[in-house]
Amino acid sequence: MLSVIDSVISEYFGPTNTTTLANPDEWFMDWVTPGASDSGIRVNGTSAIESGAVYQALTVIGGDVGAMPLELFRRVGRSKELAEGHPLNDLWLAPHPELTRQMFLETLTQWALLWGNGVALIQRDGANRPVELLPLLPDRTFVQRDLDTGDLYYLTTIDKRRVAFPKEDIFHIPNLAMDGVWGKSVFEAARNAIGLDMAIEKSGNKSFSNTQSPAGVVTHPETMSSDARKEFRREWREIHGGIDNTGRVALLQEGATFHRLAGSNVDSQLVDALQKSPARVAPFFNIPLHKLGVLERATLNNIDALERTYLFGTLWRWLCRWTAESDRKLMSPRDRGTRRLFHRFDASKRTMGDPLVRSQIHEASIRGTWMSPNEVRDQLDMPPREGGDSYFNPTTTPGGDAGSPAEESGGNAATAQVKEAAIYAATEAAARVVSLTDRAIVRFAKKNSAESDPEWIAAAYESLRDQVQSMLAPPHAVCAAYVGADPSPSGIAAEYVLDSAGFIRASLSCWSGSGSIDDVIKGFTNSKSGRVASLASKISLGI
Repeated sequence: MLSVIDSVISEYFGPTNTTTLANPDEWFMDWVTPGASDSGIRVNGTSAIESGAVYQALTVIGGDVGAMPLELFRRVGRSKELAEGHPLNDLWLAPHPELTRQMFLETLTQWALLWGNGVALIQRDGANRPVELLPLLPDRTFVQRDLDTGDLYYLTTIDKRRVAFPKEDIFHIPNLAMDGVWGKSVFEAARNAIGLDMAIEKSGNKSFSNTQSPAGVVTHPETMSSDARKEFRREWREIHGGIDNTGRVALLQEGATFHRLAGSNVDSQLVDALQKSPARVAPFFNIPLHKLGVLERATLNNIDALERTYLFGTLWRWLCRWTAESDRKLMSPRDRGTRRLFHRFDASKRTMGDPLVRSQIHEASIRGTWMSPNEVRDQLDMPPREGGDSYFNPTTTPGGDAGSPAEESGGNAATAQVKEAAIYAATEAAARVVSLTDRAIVRFAKKNSAESDPEWIAAAYESLRDQVQSMLAPPHAVCAAYVGADPSPSGIAAEYVLDSAGFIRASLSCWSGSGSIDDVIKGFTNSKSGRVASLASKISLGI
C-alpha cells in the first residue's frame, strides 16, 4: 500500500520529489491534514472560536458594528437630513425576516472577521429595489471569474444544490483580500497563533484531569507490601483525587509522613503562556489589548485615548466597508449618479468620551452659537424644549437675531471662531491642570498621611505652581488678546494652588477624627467638575 501511494506522489509531483509516507515534507502534511497547526491542533472556522481571545475579538468588533445605526441620508444644500420614507431605510430596519438590523450587521461582520468574507444575497422586487438580504454561509460560498467575459460571479450551496449569482446581487464585506476581491480567513492567517493557544489550554486542562506529576510524596518508616501499597493508593485516590476533593484533610497512620513537591518551572511557564494569549491573537484582528481584557496599561487618564484608538484604528475600516458596499450595491444607478444619497453610521455615542469633557464641549457649543440647546439635547436623547432652537446667546452675540447664528446676524465669522477656540482651549487646559494636581495630591497624601502637621499640603501645591503656570499660559494669552487685556498666568497659577491648598486645610481643620485624611482628599478630588469650570473662567477671563 505504501509503495502505491509513493508512486502516485512521484507521478503527480515529479520523480525528483523526495516526499514519502515514511519521510513526508511539510507541504504534503498540510495537504493531507488541512487546518493542522504546527502544534498539531486543527484550526478551522468552527474550532477557532474555542480560543477565548478569538471569541472575544469577534464579539467585541461585531457587536460594536451591530450596535451602531446604519441609515440613509440625503444631501440638502450644504447640510444633510435623514432620507425618511426611502425604501432603503425601511430595509435597514429589518434586513431579513428572521434577523434584526443589529444581528444582521453583527453576523456578517463576524463572518468577515473569522472566515474572511461576510456575504448576503440581495433579493429585489419587480422594480429592482432591494427588499431583503439573505446571509449566505461563508464556508459554502466562494467567488469565481468567468474566463470568457471576465465577470465575477458567486457560487454557494443551498439545499445541497450549487447555485450561481451575479456580483450585482451579492452584498459582500471582505476582510484582508490579497487579490482585492476575496478576503483571507483569520484562522488561516493566524493558524499557528490560535493553535498554540488551544494547545496550551488543552495542556492545562489535561494537567488537572490526567497529570503525571505528583503533588507530593508519602513516606512510611517500614517497607510496605505490594497489596498494602495498592490499597493505600486506592484509598488516597478515593478520598483526595479530583478537583471536587481539593483541600480535604489527610489522615496518615503508622508513622507515615507527607512531603509536598514544589511546582516546576513548566507550571509557571504554562500560566505565563496562557496570560499572553490575547497578545498573540490581537494583531490578526487589529484590536487593542484593552478590548480583550488586558488592562495593565489602561488607566482612568488614558482610557478615552485608547477608545479613540480602537474606534478609528479598528472599527472605522469596517464601518467604511459597510457604507461603501451599501452605496454601491443597494442604491439605484440614478441615486448613485446624483450623489445626493449616502449611507452613514451614527457613531456619536462612541465619540462622546468622558462625561465631564462632554458637558464642557456641549457648554462651549451652545455658548459659541454653533449648536442650539435642542441640538445638544437631541444628542443626549432628551426631548426638545420651547425656545431651544435659538442660536442666540446674549453673552456672546450682543444684538444678534434670536434664532440665527452670530455669523448670520452680522458678526465676524473669523472672530467667532477664534473666540470659540479660545474658550475650548481654556476649558481643556483647566481640566488637565485639575487632573494633574489631583493625582499629585493623592500621591503626597499617601506619603504624608501619618503627619499631624498639614504644612505639607501647601508645599505640595507650591511645588506644582510652575507646571500649572506653563500649562495654562498659552490659552490664557489667547483669551487675553481677544479681550485686549494683559496676560497674567503667574497670578492665576498662584491663586489656584493657594485656593486648592486652603480648601483642603480648611476641611482638615473641620475634621473631628471620625475619618481620615484620605477621606478628605477623596472628597476634594470628587469636586473636580466645579473646580474645572472655575479655573476655566479665570483662564478665559470670562469671555
